[in-house]
Amino acid sequence: MIAICPHCLSPVACFDKDYMNGEIKAVKVDVENSKCSVLLASNIYQNAKCSNIQHLKVHAGKIAKELNLSEGRKELFFQRIIELKRKYNRWKDYKILETALNAIL
Repeated sequence: MIAICPHCLSPVACFDKDYMNGEIKAVKVDVENSKCSVLLASNIYQNAKCSNIQHLKVHAGKIAKELNLSEGRKELFFQRIIELKRKYNRWKDYKILETALNAIL
């Protein structure tokens, strides 16, 4: 399972299961492979963005490139993002990206 940082919307390696469950407890992220080194406390989750489909697709493209997804998987990833955003419009961006990415892997 791959997690998405709510702060920078990049894939991160998790060192604590609390991050995977969306708990508010601060955890460490992989600083070397991540673009940020924010401790994921409750205010990061509360202030996470909830944007439109186009913004999500831009970040999805960056994630797909970073993870070297094939064209088929990339297309499935984008389709899943659109489905999730339409069904769960109020979900935060990180949750939609994380759910879509883990659905295709």
